[in-house]
Amino acid sequence: MSNQNSHTSVKKNIGSTLVSVSLEKAGSKLGPLVSPAVWVYDFAKHGKKPDIGDYSIYAGGIMSAPAAIVTGLFKSFVDDDMETKLNHVKSIEPKLYRDWIKPCYGYTNNAPKISAMTIAGTGTTVWHHPIGIWVYLTDANNNPVVDYKPVNPTIVYRPNLPLTKSRVGGYLWSSHTK
Repeated sequence: MSNQNSHTSVKKNIGSTLVSVSLEKAGSKLGPLVSPAVWVYDFAKHGKKPDIGDYSIYAGGIMSAPAAIVTGLFKSFVDDDMETKLNHVKSIEPKLYRDWIKPCYGYTNNAPKISAMTIAGTGTTVWHHPIGIWVYLTDANNNPVVDYKPVNPTIVYRPNLPLTKSRVGGYLWSSHTK
């Protein structure tokens, strides 16, 4: 294929993708038909048939939309579950602290227990609640609260007092099991 044809294909691909996405965003069910329509035009005008790469990309595009929807729904369920658990933990802690209790879930891209360790290293109290959520406490200015005693923890990660800097940054902390 010559460079000229390559650029034409790129332009058609970009154009058809934009048209397809625009149609779908506008609520039309015609979006998935744009690529096959371009293939028919190419065959009629230039005698060019789509190759296996075209079919694979097309199929991948169709398959990715449902995958994105399923992934989005799964994430929504997880977020709702974490919010329910967080609200439960807040409801049993003293009212003064409720607004500043935060989930470890989402603090980093690590598992919540790893995030809890990272957060403990910042000098704040972190705990695991029996319903299965790791949480931590800051003050109203997002500063660490070093000496909080949670109501019903299974494990507490707390900075060592007096605060002692670690060799790798942050503060030394220890684990306490109920």
